[in-house]
Amino acid sequence: MVLLNLPLDKACGSCRHVGDLASALVKKGIRVTVFASWSRDRKYISALREKGIHIREINFKSLKSWKNFVNQKNSLFVNRGVFACIQSIILENRKHPISVLNIQHLIGSPVVGATIKHFFGIPFVLTCQGSDIYELSGKSYKNMFSLASVSDALICISPKVKKSVLSINRQIKNLRKLLIIPLGVNKDVFCCFNHSRENQVLFVGRLIKEKGIEEAIKIFLLATNSKELSDYKLIIAGSGDLEMSLRRKYSSFIKERRIVFLGSLSQKKLISVFNDSKVFLFTSTWEEPFGMVLTESLATGTPVLANDVGCVREIIPKAAGLVISKNNWARFTVELRKLLTDDNKWNRLSKGAKLASNRYDWDRAVKAIIRVYESVIN
Repeated sequence: MVLLNLPLDKACGSCRHVGDLASALVKKGIRVTVFASWSRDRKYISALREKGIHIREINFKSLKSWKNFVNQKNSLFVNRGVFACIQSIILENRKHPISVLNIQHLIGSPVVGATIKHFFGIPFVLTCQGSDIYELSGKSYKNMFSLASVSDALICISPKVKKSVLSINRQIKNLRKLLIIPLGVNKDVFCCFNHSRENQVLFVGRLIKEKGIEEAIKIFLLATNSKELSDYKLIIAGSGDLEMSLRRKYSSFIKERRIVFLGSLSQKKLISVFNDSKVFLFTSTWEEPFGMVLTESLATGTPVLANDVGCVREIIPKAAGLVISKNNWARFTVELRKLLTDDNKWNRLSKGAKLASNRYDWDRAVKAIIRVYESVIN
């Protein structure tokens, strides 16, 4: 598995997906080697290695955005990183012959797959998470996606991502295997505890503008601005560039324990926080290609209030939460207040969330991905 220019410990969907998928494949007796940038969290890497995952870290510091990745000024640095990744795969293949490469993203990474396929005949499967497509949606970037057509199969994580892929480059339409396999949620891990919930609302995500963190804070404060809801608190799980400025701006609410910053959480702690919360606020303002936190919220029976962006409507049915018209923060406030004061509605949506999570069975997704691997190998 190749995670070019990204470390395994980054708090983003594609990085978590690679770690989770690698763990699941190892459990099924498949040898897995992950090629990724160097991670700071050495405990996390050690934990993955203890599970039997082989990890080859590449000296290829993350450029933080796809626009930085394709910027001409960074071309020498990127070329060195791509070469280092190819070299690492060649060395691994000499020791332990590789049957198939699963490469994440459609920018830069297909160069690795195409090179290895050309010289060693190893097939490669691309997984499109969508972030590169949405960030580089302008016409000037379209040719950069053309190498994706050389892959033996292309997995899209949602129908919306597939539609976006087909609109990018005509050559991709010629692929024989262009499939939709949604990211699964491991319900043995993310499950509903069926205990009484705390009076708290949850936000999970990177603390950056695009994730709508300040909108979430404002919605919460307005919705709970009454005696009836004054004991509610907003739990913020995540870290990012806006954390310090938000801590300063809302310091009085932090002192009153109305807003609680928890930082980035371990998976175990995150599951616990989901199960303790009444509502999950998803206020992202950019075109989310999937949003793993949405399926995790469903699996824990936590009703979702979500901004109508990206594939949100594909994931959240009416029976499991409310999808609110894009950036209609006033409506968000009204609906949050209603949900926190209407126990019957909350119980109905919580049950609906658990049922909706069955569509994202992790074991089913893993089996589907293995079938793709087997088809391109054969």
